[in-house]
Amino acid sequence: MVAVRASLLIAFGAIALVSCGSGVDDVATSGPVLAPSADAATATAPPITSPAPTTEVTETSADPDEFRGPQPGSFYFVTATSKFECGILAQVEAIAGCHGELPSSAPPVPSSGAPSKTTAPNAIKVSGDTAGKFYSAGDPQFHRFEGTAQVLPYGETLVAGGFTCSVDETSGVTCESKAGHGFTVSDSAYDVW
Repeated sequence: MVAVRASLLIAFGAIALVSCGSGVDDVATSGPVLAPSADAATATAPPITSPAPTTEVTETSADPDEFRGPQPGSFYFVTATSKFECGILAQVEAIAGCHGELPSSAPPVPSSGAPSKTTAPNAIKVSGDTAGKFYSAGDPQFHRFEGTAQVLPYGETLVAGGFTCSVDETSGVTCESKAGHGFTVSDSAYDVW
């Protein structure tokens, strides 16, 4: 039995040498095909591991002091794309809103300069007790004129003055009052409630 195994090893070694060729540039074009050993046929493959589950992006609260405006109860932010300037103004009438690149599908509203005429809106807002709505503002209400408004990063929420606002890379800006009224707006779509 030992002699048979030794003969087989010598034969396989000779075949391996012949199939290797004689020079560095030689490529073996044929060679013996060996059947897998019994051990290889019964060996188990390592277990397939699934990729780690992705975790949901959880929103974190932004520090309101970083967004505080010069007037008491005012907070301003811009989106990372600079398409929207937004604010929470918790002064006489508490509102949250934005102006910027509103969607072309936004409904026409009474003009700020001529209320009997309609025009494309240039702002959207929500108050504490009324649903979100588009309107025409004569002056930008949500632009921080003194200093520069901070970018509200994706995944962070700004909670101030009875409102919660956030920015999503896909859906745009969302602001909602404690009473559950609000809006979501991007340059291509919107929702008001």
